[in-house]
Amino acid sequence: MTATAFDTLSTARDLEAAGFERRQAEALAGAVRQASATDREALATKTDLAELRAETKADIAEFRAEMKADLAEFRAATKTDLANFATKADLDRKVETLRSEMRWMFTFQGALILAIAARLFGLV
Repeated sequence: MTATAFDTLSTARDLEAAGFERRQAEALAGAVRQASATDREALATKTDLAELRAETKADIAEFRAEMKADLAEFRAATKTDLANFATKADLDRKVETLRSEMRWMFTFQGALILAIAARLFGLV
C-alpha cells in the first residue's frame, strides 16, 4: 500500500477555525497524523484475506479427507471385530452343546455299566 501525506498544519488551522484552541488543534492534528502513520504493511488486505480463506478451505478439506479415511478404517476394524465376536459366540454355543451331549452320554454309559454289572453279579 502507498502511504499518503497528512497535512497537520492545514488540519490544525481548520480545527482552530472550527473553535478549537491552538494547543487542542495541534494536539488533535498530531494524534490523527500519528494514527494515519500506522504501518499499513501490517494491515490485512482483501487479497490477504482471500489467500487465508483459500488456505483454510484447503486445510478443512484435508482434515475431512483424513477423518473419512480414519472412519473407514475404524468401520472395517469394527466389522472384523464383530465377525470375530459372532464366530466366537457360535463356537461357545457349539462347545456348550457338545458338553451337554457328552454329559448325557457319560450318564447313559454309567447307567448301562451299572445295569450290566448288576446282572452279572445277580443283583437284579
